[in-house]
Amino acid sequence: MVPTLREKAPPPKDINYQQLSLSLNPTRAHRERSTQSNPLMKILLWNCRGATGADFRRNLKAVLSWNNPTMVCFTETKMKKAANEALMVEFWFTNMLHVDAIGYSEGMIMLWREHEVAHVDPIAATNQEIHANVQVSTSSQPCILSWVYASTSFNNRKIRWDNLEHISVSHAQHWILCGDFNEITSAVDKFGGNPINNNRANALLDCLQNINMVDLRFTGSRFTWSNLRTKEH
Repeated sequence: MVPTLREKAPPPKDINYQQLSLSLNPTRAHRERSTQSNPLMKILLWNCRGATGADFRRNLKAVLSWNNPTMVCFTETKMKKAANEALMVEFWFTNMLHVDAIGYSEGMIMLWREHEVAHVDPIAATNQEIHANVQVSTSSQPCILSWVYASTSFNNRKIRWDNLEHISVSHAQHWILCGDFNEITSAVDKFGGNPINNNRANALLDCLQNINMVDLRFTGSRFTWSNLRTKEH
């Protein structure tokens, strides 16, 4: 069964969301592969804040060469289907799932090479999430791979949390959930600015507990984003 995810409040009349229902179709047919040597999967998620610039293309080339990921996902691409297809071809990927940008904002794309991934079945997508059933090799168990780029609006984020719970009760496989949730769950996850909003943090924590997620933690810099503001004295 393919779950029907809730979407946010109806958009203005001049925005057409029809393409979202088409975004589940990869550009090329994804077929199960009989030969697959590497059962491991390395994934890359990048909130690129625009994927059309020369700087992004140059940095992406270096990142792909250095890390050699099995699957990649870019959020906030600000691109539509034709540009997504061009990106796929330029960097030698063979398949994609995508959600078109709305105007000059949002947009997501998931890319992979068919000789490196045995099987990919799309489950569902909205303008802020892509869910797919992924099998890396014919000898490995499939898992759900979910990419999330949550809204800055708390009401819209709550819809994402509801959607995650819907996915959880609809599927029983192992599940990898990654993305930009636009929310923190602890005061130590930020430095300066306004204090943490406990109601918003608890909404995400409750969701993660309900779907039995375990935080894999991280290595490297604890803070990865800055508003570039300095405190005035």
